[in-house]
Amino acid sequence: MHTEINFENIIEKELIQYSGYEKGNVTNYDPETALFLTEIIKFIQETQPKQ
Repeated sequence: MHTEINFENIIEKELIQYSGYEKGNVTNYDPETALFLTEIIKFIQETQPKQ
């Protein structure tokens, strides 16, 4: 049977497996900013040179 959750799971699997996406951890999600704050900090630290 086709359900929305099955469709979501297929999309998630494809994005992670073939498109370089990483699954986020819901405990790191901040609903006030709509961001995964630890992921944002990690990204900035890895991509921005220290000055």
